[in-house]
Amino acid sequence: MTSGLDKLVAIAAVAETFQRLIPIQERRRWRYLAGLWEQTLLRDLVWSPEHSGVLPARPPYRAPSWSWASVDCHVTVVAAPASFQKATTLVVHDVHVEPQSWDARFGAIVEARLTVTGMTKDISDCLVTAGGINMSFVDPDTKFMGILGLDASEPGGSSVSVTLLQVEGFKGSSDSYEMILVLRSTGRPSEYRRIGSFFPNKREIHRWSEWDASFTKRTIEII
Repeated sequence: MTSGLDKLVAIAAVAETFQRLIPIQERRRWRYLAGLWEQTLLRDLVWSPEHSGVLPARPPYRAPSWSWASVDCHVTVVAAPASFQKATTLVVHDVHVEPQSWDARFGAIVEARLTVTGMTKDISDCLVTAGGINMSFVDPDTKFMGILGLDASEPGGSSVSVTLLQVEGFKGSSDSYEMILVLRSTGRPSEYRRIGSFFPNKREIHRWSEWDASFTKRTIEII
């Protein structure tokens, strides 16, 4: 692969072959969405970058911010233990993906939009750490302090306002986890871009129920 812009093009043949292996009666549920699959979309959304202390800057547009193809680094998908029970789930209303060519719908795309309803929380004045790979914040409601992981480097020392979006929650016998995306407003009403992720263990958060109750349900669009 000579350019990051070729990411989706490079795996197009693999994705198309995979879809052909799915029984015809089930293919409608396995729509290909800029490197993700509709059938497993919620799990696919909770990827995070793998890095050794350095993250590349956000590259020119080639995929929606909610796709791993939008960043120039290796990624991993976070999964809860199989024994855990699903507790909360994001509701996906619509996913629109426009390819550069409908004859090559597994390849490069022009734009993509994800419309969802979920529990959200606005956090102002998140401070980007010196290395530009994390943001620290203090929740004004519960005074909880946390670290948010970024998908691409941001200028260290800058202050950013973000919105947290709960994607999935899981409960075990003694532990509970939330899988949360970190979003930034585009300036348009209810429109956001993904900029990071947050996977807190509820045991590590003092007064978790109070913090969780401060989230509010909203319908938003992620590009």
